[in-house]
Amino acid sequence: CGRGVWVSSSFSFAGCGRGVWVSSSFSGIVFAGEATFPSFDELDTNQDGAVSQEEAIASEAVAANFNAADADGDGLLTQQEYDDLVSHTG
Repeated sequence: CGRGVWVSSSFSFAGCGRGVWVSSSFSGIVFAGEATFPSFDELDTNQDGAVSQEEAIASEAVAANFNAADADGDGLLTQQEYDDLVSHTG
């Protein structure tokens, strides 16, 4: 599959994608130095005010970090959770 290796301070795993993914110190978030994040509104395609896992797959970086960014574990990213993800990986 892809051309990348993802590495975290707490675990390592092979993954599909581009670039080398490394961990930040924020709750197991992994990110690529070249990762770009779409706006929250671009991901929230049904405009319900949250990004679901299904919507998140439109962004490799968001999909790879979804569970770590979902602070309350409800399976959705709120605007605040998304902003926290972007600010800790940018």
